[in-house]
Amino acid sequence: MTLLKIEWLKTRKTNIWWLILLLPLLPITYGVLIYVKIMTETNHYLSTNDSLTAWGMTSFFYPTIFFPVLSGLLAANVCKVEHEGNNWSKILTYPISWKQFYLSKFLWLTILLGLTQVIAFLEFAIARWVSNFDSAFPWLIMIESIILGWFGALPLIALQLAISAHWGNYTKSVVFSVLLALPVFLIVGSKKAYWIGYFYPWSLPAMGMTKIMEKNPSIADVLLNPFLLVNIGWLLLSLMGGLYYFIKQKSDH
Repeated sequence: MTLLKIEWLKTRKTNIWWLILLLPLLPITYGVLIYVKIMTETNHYLSTNDSLTAWGMTSFFYPTIFFPVLSGLLAANVCKVEHEGNNWSKILTYPISWKQFYLSKFLWLTILLGLTQVIAFLEFAIARWVSNFDSAFPWLIMIESIILGWFGALPLIALQLAISAHWGNYTKSVVFSVLLALPVFLIVGSKKAYWIGYFYPWSLPAMGMTKIMEKNPSIADVLLNPFLLVNIGWLLLSLMGGLYYFIKQKSDH
């Protein structure tokens, strides 16, 4: 808990809070506007559930591009403080291990991603209210989608933490994460290429968030398909591999 408090003190005055607030808002606003202005008003599309269809439009942009990019920005930011202050070398003066220090950053990032998903949920609820949707709010599907997106982001944030901890260049880490997020839109949007997403960690958040939209399966159905096994496998590989390389790199200096 003390290490998490330290992470909070390091990041509380940074710009990551604006990122967490604004990056989900952009695709949510865009997705709702597409549904209201184009699908409904222009093409006169009739949906059985306005909220669910609007969330489906949002899911084309938020979990495919914005959420993976945001996770990369968060990982780069929590490591930027250490790189700029040369804090990595100062850790040895404290009664904590490299392992504890690294895992505290990962845990802090998972908390930030969870907060991001809660904010995205609230922002969509507000957008739905402003748009005067008449249909019932799909609470269960929305909550399941948010949770699965967060779960799918865990292997990705572990990998992005390893990359950001290794590279002292903040810009390089951010650009790398942005570029690798770009193919996700094509992978998740293609039935033929969808299976590639299981081998591409940047796709996992979108696969989790959109899977629940397909014929309304339960969260248990989603977790029992390959998504669960692949997600856990990538999480263990990314976290343990990143931790091993981090300790080895810092110990050699």
